[in-house]
Order: sequence, then C-alpha cells, then structure tokens
Amino acid sequence: MEQVEFFPEEKDYIAVRGLDTMLDFARFRPNAPDLFLDGMELAEDLQFGPGIVLYTRGTALTRERITRLLQFREDNPAAQFDFKIKRSLKLIQSLHKEMKSKILQSFKRNQEIKDYHELLNGINFNIDDFISELLAEEKIVLTFYYMYFLCESSEKKRSVYFLEHSINVAFFSLAMVSSDRFSNIIQKEKTRIQELFKVALFHNFGALEHLDRILELPEEEQQKQYWKANHKGYFTLGGYEFDFGILDSIRLVCEYFMGRKDFISRSRWPELMANIVLVAETFLRTQTGLFDSPQPARQTIDQLNVRAMEKDLYGPAVESLTLGLNLRDIFDFYQEMDSLIKECPNSSACPYPLTGFKSPTIIICKNTVRECEHLEYSIKAVVLVKPLKEIQPGTYHRCKLLTPRLMSFYDRYYEEIKDK
Repeated sequence: MEQVEFFPEEKDYIAVRGLDTMLDFARFRPNAPDLFLDGMELAEDLQFGPGIVLYTRGTALTRERITRLLQFREDNPAAQFDFKIKRSLKLIQSLHKEMKSKILQSFKRNQEIKDYHELLNGINFNIDDFISELLAEEKIVLTFYYMYFLCESSEKKRSVYFLEHSINVAFFSLAMVSSDRFSNIIQKEKTRIQELFKVALFHNFGALEHLDRILELPEEEQQKQYWKANHKGYFTLGGYEFDFGILDSIRLVCEYFMGRKDFISRSRWPELMANIVLVAETFLRTQTGLFDSPQPARQTIDQLNVRAMEKDLYGPAVESLTLGLNLRDIFDFYQEMDSLIKECPNSSACPYPLTGFKSPTIIICKNTVRECEHLEYSIKAVVLVKPLKEIQPGTYHRCKLLTPRLMSFYDRYYEEIKDK
C-alpha cells in the first residue's frame, strides 16, 4: 500500500498520505473512541498549500484535532494532507502494548480449541515475557502494526484471517520446536526461538500488501499469486534491515510453492526454520480452509504424513506436530510404514496405495529387482496406466517379505484402527 511508509528512506517518521488513510492508520472510529491510536506526534508541519500551516511540528494528533481536519476538508474538498508521524517512544510503546495484546489474544483463543490445546500447552516458556521481548525491537512492532493496519483497512472481510494465520503459524512453530524432537537443536536458545517466530509471523507479509487484489482473483489463481506476492515481500523486509537468516528462511518458504524442494532434507538453521514453518503453515492453511474448504485436523495430519514419507515435507517437523496434536495412532502407523520400507535390502519397497492412513494393502517393488528372492514375480500385483506419486506407469509385483509384515501390523492393531 503506497499511502503508508513505515521506514521511508531511513527517516525517523512514518509517512501517511491522505486524510482517509490517516483515519485508518489512527483507527479513528466515531463510535469507538477507545480504538484510537495514542502517541501520534507530527514530525513536520502539516501544511495546506504554500505558507499555510494547519498544525506545527510536535503537535499531538488527537481525536479532536483529526475531527477538525475532517471539518476543514468539508469546507475545502480539494484539500490534500501528507502526514509525517514521528516514531516517538510514546508511539512505539503504545503500539507495543496493543500488538502484544492482539498476539496474546490470538494465542489464548487457540489454546481453548480442543484439537490445539495439548500442542500449545507444550510451549515451555513464559509467552507473555517472550512477546514483550520480541516487540521490544522497533522494526518488529512497526512491521507487525503495518500488517495489522493492512488487514483492518482492507475492503475484504476475509483479510483479517490472514493476519490471524501468520500469528497461529508462529505459535504452532514454537510449539513444534518445544518438543523433545528438537530439544538438541534449539536448546532453549532465546535468539533462535525469536528468529523462528519472526519467520513465521512475517512469512506472508508480502501478500498482505496486495491482499485485496489477490482475493478478487478466481479461486484457482489466489494461492499462486499469494505466494508470488509473499516472495516479493521478502525483498521489502530486506529494506527494513531484517536479519539475513530470517530473510533467507522466508524466501525458502515462498520458493517451496514455486517448486523448490532441495532444502527439505537439510538442517542448516535457516533451512530448518523454513521447514518447520512450512509444516505449521500447511497444516493451518488446510485445516482452517484459508483458501479451500476446511479439513478436519486428523485428515490434514494424515496427508502431511503421506507427504513426509514422499520427502515432500520435513519428516521430523511432521512427527512433532502429529504427536503434539495427540494423534499417536497416525504417528505409529507411518512409523511402521517407514520401518517396513527401510527393511527392503534393495531400497525398492513402496506401500501401495499410499494415499492416507490405513490405505496401503500391499508392499510392491517399485524397481522390479528380479534377482531379489522376495519378489513375487510370477503374479502381477499392480498395473498402473498413469503415474501415482513416485511410481511411473507399468507393471509391479508384490514383496513377499514385507507384505505379510504389513498384514501382521494391521492384525495387531485392528481394533484400534477400526475405531478411528
């Protein structure tokens, strides 16, 4: 949005162009005075034409003074206003308080959701103190307020869900790294935890700047343009002097949706942050129906596990989320599939059809290793006419070693699986 610049050319003010934009920025609501933003002070004179000063530098912009500007515009319809709001300590403290409240309210709402309660309660440090320290950075509180402003002033009612989405992804990411699976990597390092939260919180910054336009597109185009806009936003954040590791992770998250997958198996810190955020983002976007129809948490987690087996998502992050949501039966099932695949001496085992929890009925040899003693070569088990995941069209045969193991697993857990 061109009408507001939070960091114009390294200046110590926020540029707000137009009185209507100022009304949104200041949350000027005639019937809701408590929403008005406190702490605004002019960094330069507010002028009406050459030599006519309406308010001098240092003037506090109160509701009453903005009301007078509205009255002035009624008498002067052509009046244009360019505000330069000082990035004062008072303003930053006001924004800090309000944005902290916004973030914590979102966290508490999600804690009350039955499916999320156990996962979010696993965050093993004081959330209130964590958010206070995070927002102590001026650029963080200003950037988040910009996101809040964009969504609140949007013409589309759906816009607010995208801000909630970024907050939720951030807390889910924290919950995932609070598990034992990541304890050796994170080691409760405050810096790393804050970096991860920032990646998640700002991963969709670019799309929020263009959300009205994106949401006007045909549904099949919205997600594609959403991620393209996020990728461009990564460059904007670079101008705000965000740390390179954070920017690198946001870039990887965006490029994943443009086809890049080479970082999925890597554990360098920026890549690991991207992998964790990707799993949290994918779960929440799918489960809440950000673009499509919402899906149950169990079904969404099931599909994430399928994708983890196919190396399309980072396995440890999917594992942490699955267990955090208390879906142990799904975790056990995919652990068993993984163990069976690893038992193949030729690295050729493939559950068929692996389309979700409880779906595989046999294990086939995807490479048709004829010299393998376990290949049931005399019988055609599967004939594919079109690709299925990693399996290309062709004829495939059953593994006599691992298929009975799969059936044995079903027999052992039949009652539990049947009840789900």
